[in-house]
Amino acid sequence: MRQNIDAGYTETLCIMCENAGGSTVQHDNFKVVQKNNCAVALVGTNASPHANVVIPYVNNVALHTAATNSADFFTNPLVASCGAITACELKASGCTNAYTAANLVIDASTGAITAKKNVDAGYVDVVCVKCSNAEASTIT
Repeated sequence: MRQNIDAGYTETLCIMCENAGGSTVQHDNFKVVQKNNCAVALVGTNASPHANVVIPYVNNVALHTAATNSADFFTNPLVASCGAITACELKASGCTNAYTAANLVIDASTGAITAKKNVDAGYVDVVCVKCSNAEASTIT
């Protein structure tokens, strides 16, 4: 049986054994199930980076919603067997280092991103969004 199919599979077999004396035994509907590879369960929604967000300046502390949730960036087609996205974080461009500027905030549980809109000098922050599910699948 193959063990390397990311989407998993189910096979139903009929097993029949016969000995040298001609005696046979049969087991019908023997089921073999390979579970999904949850390490690759999360998929990016775009082949290219997420569209830029341009925020007009507003002189108050209200935040702009730059992304409503992790589904703006990723899909989770195997949620039934691998679990929902459980954590998201912002990383610096390149996805290695932590994002340290204070202009953007991500809700770790939903993936929603809010942005300041009252920075007098303006700003350009290029970030990476990293999310994971309960089965250790991670996507950036």
